[in-house]
Amino acid sequence: MTNDDTRTVLRVISPCEHGITHHIRGVPPGTREFVTPECRDSRGIPRTHPITAERYPTLVRRR
Repeated sequence: MTNDDTRTVLRVISPCEHGITHHIRGVPPGTREFVTPECRDSRGIPRTHPITAERYPTLVRRR
């Protein structure tokens, strides 16, 4: 990918791997993780989501 490609492509991360739809829809390739308040563990703590191509395989072009 060139620098121009990384500015126009996003990795889709909503819904997350736990099936929760949240306010962060996509992140630039190379982002390693995200935390969102909508997805919490059984103790009520927001989960940290590692971003891998296997977990979040969909790439879209930014409009």
